[in-house]
Parts: sequence; structure tokens; C-alpha cells
Amino acid sequence: MKFELNRLTDYSDEELIRELKRVAEVLGVKRLTKNAFNKESKVHPSTIIRRFDSWQNGLISAGLGQLYDGKPITEKMRQQKSRTLSDDELLNELKRISIVLNKRDLMVSDLEKNSDLGNNIFRARFRSWNNAMRLAGLEVRPLGRRYTDEECFENLYEVW
Repeated sequence: MKFELNRLTDYSDEELIRELKRVAEVLGVKRLTKNAFNKESKVHPSTIIRRFDSWQNGLISAGLGQLYDGKPITEKMRQQKSRTLSDDELLNELKRISIVLNKRDLMVSDLEKNSDLGNNIFRARFRSWNNAMRLAGLEVRPLGRRYTDEECFENLYEVW
């Protein structure tokens, strides 16, 4: 029986790459997830992520890019500009988009097409998209078309 440490003693890029390759070979998987890596590895996946800027970049650096199965990491995700913005700056972004589109009721897709920011920051900071819209002084779009009682009864009559 051979004694082995359960952690690395050298955390150089070369050793981290060697560990990625070793675990991939031991597991023999088509996709190398952080969870699977963590169970077999002598280094935590967060070390790989910090060193190579992402899990995907770590796998690519080790020549294992084909084993990545997560969402592609976009430049927008990498920069995370929204973390440094104040609440007022976030609300001003909604107002800016409203002016550009000449709309008082924005949808999440309007934000995605016209901004570098993602909608999750608005949900996190203001508890919901609708709260962010209200605080920006914009209108909240109701979900779907609202029918009058008369239209509902007419529909029931037609179905009957």
C-alpha cells in the first residue's frame, strides 16, 4: 500500500493542470463537472477557477475543453459590472433603455438587448423586476392580456 497525501503540495499552473488530467483519466467521464472533480481531486475546484478565471478555462488549459458541460462564460459574466453600480445607477440604466426604446413598460428582453447588465442584479437588489421598474418610475407590465368580465362571459357562451 502506497501512502499519498490527499492534497497537493505544489499549486503551480503545471501541477493544477496535471491534477485536472489525472482526475479526468481516473473518472473516465465524457463531462468533468466541478462536483465530480471535487470528489476525486487533491485540490478544490475553486482553486482551478481562481487560477484560470473559470472552470471552462481550466479545462481548456489542460487540453480538456471537450469535457466542459456548463454554460459558456461570456465577457459580460466575467466582468460583472453590475456589482460596482449603485442602486441609482441601476435604476438610471432602466430609465435610459426606456428613453431609447420610447417605452414606459420594459420587459427583461428589452434589458438584455440594450444593456450590458443582466436582469438578475435587479431582482437581487430590488427583490423583483417589478419593484425595480416602479422605483425607476416606469410602468409595470401586467402578465398577459387582461380580459373584462364581459369578454370572459362571451367566451364561456361561445364554448358552451
